[in-house]
Amino acid sequence: MNIGTTQHGLSWARSWGHLWAAVAVVLIGAVVRGEDDRAVDDLPPAARQIQEQQRANRVALGAQFDQNVFQQAGGGFSVNTGRRRPSPTGGDGDQVPEAATLTVARKLGNDRLAQIDSVCNLTDAQRRKLRLAMESDVRRLSEDIEAERRKYQGVEVNFSDQAGQRKWQQFQQDVQRCRERLQGLFDADSLVMKVLPTTLDSEQYARFTAENTARRSGRWRGLVAVAMLKFDDLLGLDQRQYDEIEKMLLEREPALRIDGPATPQDFHGQQLLVSLVLSEIDPQRLQGIVSGPQWQALAQIANQGKAMQSYIEAQGLLEKVRK
Repeated sequence: MNIGTTQHGLSWARSWGHLWAAVAVVLIGAVVRGEDDRAVDDLPPAARQIQEQQRANRVALGAQFDQNVFQQAGGGFSVNTGRRRPSPTGGDGDQVPEAATLTVARKLGNDRLAQIDSVCNLTDAQRRKLRLAMESDVRRLSEDIEAERRKYQGVEVNFSDQAGQRKWQQFQQDVQRCRERLQGLFDADSLVMKVLPTTLDSEQYARFTAENTARRSGRWRGLVAVAMLKFDDLLGLDQRQYDEIEKMLLEREPALRIDGPATPQDFHGQQLLVSLVLSEIDPQRLQGIVSGPQWQALAQIANQGKAMQSYIEAQGLLEKVRK
């Protein structure tokens, strides 16, 4: 055998071996890259279904943040499922500017100042002082919400695994805290409301207090009137019973929030609030004016309201009262 020919053959075999190895690496790499790089139409139906299911189970939390803080009422949450797509501006699709919070909060502040002005006829100096206080409240709120938003920028979770579900639960809790901060932006513990008594003169402040009292009482009377129609249908109340229960509810007027974000009203939550107040009335007073079967039904309504207290508070129907 010719040694040169043999060596040439071995060299040729090695070259082809290297070539096939390179081809194999390329082919394997194409497979390992996964099906995300392939057009959906190129996939078999079963693989396409799996891919779509995986995408549907993944949620970009940053893209959900402002939608849930500013647009969803009470304890509701909305989710746009699927993988995050690049935004038209080249961003990652979930970085919402801080101006979103400032815009919403300043509108609430302007509405509050307009309401105060309409009742009190503010002077320019009073208006400037209250606007400075409002801006301080707005900035503080914006900083708080922006800190929560940053936690979720670029964060994607998979609902199919427990870690993703836990992260979603934490997201819901943080969003709810932001909602509560927004709802209570100008409650009694806000800077605007703290400086109001020293900014207005005594006559102005008396008018403002009387106006808010009348608005709150009128709203509560409306909620009680609707609830009493339901109670009457369920219990078959006579006029005396109707009047007595209505009086007891009106006497326990809660600290209804009369100003806040323009979110859809939760009728169910409002009626549960009346049931919650019903649960706070002395049971002996109620039992003294209704029959046994009526009391059983009334107690059930009251217990339902008490059991749903956390839900009621999440709706933002009540102001936080300064302690």
